[in-house]
Amino acid sequence: MTDNSLSLISSIRDKSNNFIIKSLEKRGISGIVPSHGKILLTLNRYGSITKSELAKEIGREKATVTILIAKLIEHRYVIEKKNDIDKRKKELFLTKEGKEFLTILKEISEEMFSIEYNGISDIEREEFIKIINKINRNFSLISE
Repeated sequence: MTDNSLSLISSIRDKSNNFIIKSLEKRGISGIVPSHGKILLTLNRYGSITKSELAKEIGREKATVTILIAKLIEHRYVIEKKNDIDKRKKELFLTKEGKEFLTILKEISEEMFSIEYNGISDIEREEFIKIINKINRNFSLISE
């Protein structure tokens, strides 16, 4: 039997990303991709953060984060302000609209998890999470 596990993981990622994008479009939201969600969730967790700190936190290049942030600012989900203490630094903050958008993301996530674990027992889910975390750690070791 051929092991196509990485291909399956890639396929699941593509399908879940497509699900998120289509779910957003059904709600009249376009131009937002799953990577934006990770940024918004990180901003929600920290309150404020610089682009450099954000890039490090989500494991993306600063240039990529800059492009993603520009779209979030355009949608009025994020604002950028100068740091009160160090005027050279700019910090990112969630806006009221950004916080409201997180509610939509939570709804979509719940729909997605319902699909993901349909027909899968709690024991199977726990074992799957353990295994996928081990695989992730294995690849993290070689990419450091």
